[in-house]
Amino acid sequence: MTGRWLVRFSTGSGILRADLRLDRQAEGLSGSLVLQSSDDPPVTIRDGRVGPGGEFAFLVDGPEAMRVTGRLLGDGLAGQAALERGRLWSWTAQRLPDGAEFYAALPRFRAAQLEIGRNLDALALPGAWVAAAAGPTGILARATGLAEAAGVAPIPADSIRAYGFLPSLGLSRREALLPAMASALASLRAALPRDAQPDFDALFRPRGTWVTDLHDAALAVARQRFRTLTWDDARPALAAARLLPADQPAGTAEIPLAIYRLAVLRDQDSTAFQAARERLPRGGRGAAQMTEALLDGYRAAAPWQGAAVAFLLTAPWVGQGGRRVSPAALVRAAWAPDEPSVPAIRPHFFGYPEAVPSVGLPAAAVGRIIIPENWAAEQWAERRGALAVLGVLRQLDPGVGTNTILQAGGPSLLTTVGREGASTAAGFLEPGDAIVEDPGAPPLFALATAIHEWQHLLMERHRLSMPEGGTLQADAVGLRVVASDPFLAEGFAEWMSERVLAPIVAQVPLVGLGDGWKLAVLEANNGADPHVLGLQMMRALEAAMGAPDRAMAAVLSRGESPAAVAAGVPAWRASPLPDRRVPIDGRRRLVPETIFTVEDGVGDVSATVIRVLDDRPGVR
Repeated sequence: MTGRWLVRFSTGSGILRADLRLDRQAEGLSGSLVLQSSDDPPVTIRDGRVGPGGEFAFLVDGPEAMRVTGRLLGDGLAGQAALERGRLWSWTAQRLPDGAEFYAALPRFRAAQLEIGRNLDALALPGAWVAAAAGPTGILARATGLAEAAGVAPIPADSIRAYGFLPSLGLSRREALLPAMASALASLRAALPRDAQPDFDALFRPRGTWVTDLHDAALAVARQRFRTLTWDDARPALAAARLLPADQPAGTAEIPLAIYRLAVLRDQDSTAFQAARERLPRGGRGAAQMTEALLDGYRAAAPWQGAAVAFLLTAPWVGQGGRRVSPAALVRAAWAPDEPSVPAIRPHFFGYPEAVPSVGLPAAAVGRIIIPENWAAEQWAERRGALAVLGVLRQLDPGVGTNTILQAGGPSLLTTVGREGASTAAGFLEPGDAIVEDPGAPPLFALATAIHEWQHLLMERHRLSMPEGGTLQADAVGLRVVASDPFLAEGFAEWMSERVLAPIVAQVPLVGLGDGWKLAVLEANNGADPHVLGLQMMRALEAAMGAPDRAMAAVLSRGESPAAVAAGVPAWRASPLPDRRVPIDGRRRLVPETIFTVEDGVGDVSATVIRVLDDRPGVR
């Protein structure tokens, strides 16, 4: 009878499950019992005795006091339980295998109410800080210097806006970029340890010719179907479908650009994509088939680009202090050696060289959002881990309408964790860190972008791990999810990645060129862009504090509030300069408190609760 048993009590009104653990020592019997109706830990049995014929008995003091008697019956147990007021239950039990996961009471959790964002129409930046950040940015000059060092003709200042993001995607000035990228990759390969060179060749020279970016890789995939395929073979179909880009700067690769845009459309607007696709045969069946092959090549090659960026990020090819280190090692050195591992690189067609950080929720933060409500939940969470608990919450549907507004203390759009995550490529309450980036950027360019986004991830993980004053801030009804200020976040990431990239671009200038061009475009379109103005603000903060470490610590501790950071600079505290207001479109969202149980790894919502503070003082 020693072991663990699944007990079924017949109460007269139904079946009550229980988890019974028994340990026999000669005529003595010890163990514990937990009932389906109890949220508490198992109750220790007492006065356990085994008779000469194998009958046994023991007492349980709670949650319902009872005297249990039983005996072995084949492979199981059976008996009776005498309760208070003369009630008598019969029971049977079957043995549970060693290590079996069974909970008499279903694990029950409570997910805190989450308030996300604010109803705001403007952000305030301290006037003294903005004034200290004024002056030439040097952004275009840096891009020009990187281009010259890489052997690529710079883009004139009056052409930056016309070219836009095309050069950063390798879709303009391609005749000059391709040999420059091949030369840079060759020098990078030469710096690699011998045992890393085969992996490099598998990515960038799989058949003895260079594959430098997504467009090269897509063409290589398409040639597996049509061996002699060229870009121009798709021209008749694209022209007939009116998909060729018009009014592009000189040197634009119009065929790759057209098919890349189709690949973007396929992911973003399936109806418009299908309509465009149906027009391709107007240029001839053969041309349409070759266009389809190229289009499929873009989708198939997207993971290649992520793998190539990950390799460049983790391989040791950067000269540092007489040895070779990886760019990832430089990132860790700028933070701490025990920072999390390199984030995953996930492709997503944005349509321009964009990337976003998908922030994984640390286990400690999961514990603040999702609280076990019974002993079974504590055991389930301990056994499965914080990420499993988070995974259940992410799949729940608490039945909140898609356009439901709560009018209390200002309007809030009611939403769910799953819906909030699906609304953006960055996700929400994610299980692990990832960099979600457009695969159209050449890997050499995307390396700098990945380093930039990694700074966001490290900043946000730091703020999520803060017990107070970070991303998760407790109030009387739940938790507020306080996002970093966009100017501090983008400025910090630009400033940190500029420092990390310094030894890298000194060795391979082309690595910094894509982001250099991109930042120049942002500045040309809007000098108050958070990347541009935020970078200037971080430079000013470093100068005012006298040390980069102090500037870094100030932003990490109060990343949601430029005013709080500026208050730490004595020269800015009493400034009469007015704040600079930057228009935004802020909207508050509310994820209601949710009570749920878990069975076989699947959550079931028990209750959805919206908690609101009463406007009257002292009344909830």
